[in-house]
Amino acid sequence: MLHLDLKPSNVMLDASGEPRILDVGLTRAVHTPEEHGYQSPTDEVGGRTLYRAPEQIRDDAGAVDARADVWSLGALLYELLTGVPAFTGGTRRDTVREVLDEEPKAPSAIDADLAPALDVIVAKALEKRAADRYGSAAALADDLERFLAGKPIEARPPSGVRRLTRALRRHRHRIFAGLAAALAVAALAGGAWWWLRDPLVSVREDLASPRADTRAAALERGLGLMELGRLDAGQRVAMIDLTTAALGDRSDAVRRVALERLTRQPGAIPDDGSPRREQLERGIAACLARPRSAELREAAFRATEVFQARGVTPALIELARDPETPEAIAGHAIRVLGAVAHDDVIVDLMHLVGRGGAFRTRAMQAISRIVERSAAGQSGAPAAAPTSSPGTGSSGIDRNRTTRHAGPDRVVANVLATVKAPAGEDPILYALRAGNTDTKLRVIWVLHRSRDARTTTLLPTLFADDDPVVARAAAAILVEFGGPVVERKLQEAMASDSSRVRGNAAFALGELNHPDALDTLVKALFREPDPGARADIARALGRLGQKSAMPHLIRALDDIDPRVHQAAHAALATLATEDAGETSTAWQEWWDTH
Repeated sequence: MLHLDLKPSNVMLDASGEPRILDVGLTRAVHTPEEHGYQSPTDEVGGRTLYRAPEQIRDDAGAVDARADVWSLGALLYELLTGVPAFTGGTRRDTVREVLDEEPKAPSAIDADLAPALDVIVAKALEKRAADRYGSAAALADDLERFLAGKPIEARPPSGVRRLTRALRRHRHRIFAGLAAALAVAALAGGAWWWLRDPLVSVREDLASPRADTRAAALERGLGLMELGRLDAGQRVAMIDLTTAALGDRSDAVRRVALERLTRQPGAIPDDGSPRREQLERGIAACLARPRSAELREAAFRATEVFQARGVTPALIELARDPETPEAIAGHAIRVLGAVAHDDVIVDLMHLVGRGGAFRTRAMQAISRIVERSAAGQSGAPAAAPTSSPGTGSSGIDRNRTTRHAGPDRVVANVLATVKAPAGEDPILYALRAGNTDTKLRVIWVLHRSRDARTTTLLPTLFADDDPVVARAAAAILVEFGGPVVERKLQEAMASDSSRVRGNAAFALGELNHPDALDTLVKALFREPDPGARADIARALGRLGQKSAMPHLIRALDDIDPRVHQAAHAALATLATEDAGETSTAWQEWWDTH
């Protein structure tokens, strides 16, 4: 049997390290040359053409036998020995010409450590004429075994006459042409040949195609040649410019190819503030905007981290804070912010902390990464790794921050320096009393970072703040402290005269996820007069994750205020996904009858 499609992707190693040949879809019997099904209409450069014998490329079905597979094995052997393909034309046309007429470099010319005997074995396997090759794959294997055993090989280098014959065959048109005509044609054809040999000519042409798959293939081809070292310095710069320009392509598939291939060679675009760098970051940011495919967004997130593209920060913040962004995507955006952003995004992340749930945890983790990186950069030494301690909030943030660095916390000092407090007045107290939203959010974070002893007293006072963002951020940060003192403060806040304070206290109790909070929240749910606070309590019961809250939430579905009804429904949906018992059935029955 013949395989007729041997190439790297069709050879795999099994668990024991033995090679296995895959994809036998083109295989045919040796003695049935009339079965002419080996030529593929999808033949491409860098694919099957590189591993097909000349008689296969010429479509000479009658000449194809076992020696065609010998050629493919020779091409695979060449690539295994040298690390590069035997034939690497810039276009499919060039590759076909090389396979038919050109001799590849000897492997030892690429790697001087290779034995000359291997040059002879490879050359015999890659003979243009099938009659000059090994008669079968077994004969090739035998010669390799002799080489490995240190015995003389059967193959012999071509004689001088044979080398001359090859040269005459390759240059037969020039030899038979007249000398005068040859010189004239050479002068004309020389320039044209070099123009055709520039691989970027065809890349540029294909990038102008109306077909997205053609444009994507052009990028793959051009960047592949750059990775193989086939482009000179000027061509590399031109290829990078073509790729960054493709980040504005109308097709997500083309943009994704550009991002993925650029990410494989981050040194191609240095972080020097150049127009090329700015174009890259604008392109990445555009790939994060809605609507974009999930695959393109993943590539953009990856590129942002690889290139440390801080110019993408505004797009990440917008994506994370957009209420219409799916939670998984918003969470990924927050994580990437933690990897690339500076501490000037703390306020934006504090907005997300106040949303609670997974947003609080992820945003606090991102802030922690940013601050640790900033502190390490300022102190000149890496900061110690955070450690968690018992009795803390759900994020596991270190509770001993003031001891992690020698000397004062410079990041905290930088934040407090932005508070323009009157002389002699505590900047924290002044900011919490008279600051705007951004100032208050920064100072709330400072209380968390510095472990100020006044924190558990100051933060509950913000539950009544006119700005709900500040109030929720204060409640969320209080949860990060945890412990009996915080639990007592929240229980006291639930008895406040202010419905705003009660709603924010309920939010914090739900985030704290303490089992003792269940009775407090259930009682408050049915005696709370303010609909907004009742909705907060219903959502908090959902966050507790206790299925015993479900009967009470089912009762809340009959609330006349739509906010309470919606909050109770969302909480039940969260709890019911983990419960297949009677409470889920009761909720479903209520829903079916209403």
